[in-house]
Amino acid sequence: MADDRVTAELAAIREDFRVTADLERLGGYKTHTAALRHGTALLAAVEAVLALHRPGFEMCVDAVWCCHCGVSVVWPCPTYRAISAALTGKDTP
Repeated sequence: MADDRVTAELAAIREDFRVTADLERLGGYKTHTAALRHGTALLAAVEAVLALHRPGFEMCVDAVWCCHCGVSVVWPCPTYRAISAALTGKDTP
């Protein structure tokens, strides 16, 4: 499923940030890295947008429509597809 690829990619990114944070705590870097500081915020932003564009968000009953885009847009919607493609390098079917 497309959502599994996106979830796996986000988990891998989160793990990379965790490793970097651990290295920072252990003194592996002399200064805080911009990648860690900015990357965690960007990761949270991507996850927030994806959460809005998943079927079943909040009061959406029908799991085939993107609840944020409207009932005329079948999931995965263009927003979810664009983010998924950017993260995985593959278009979401």
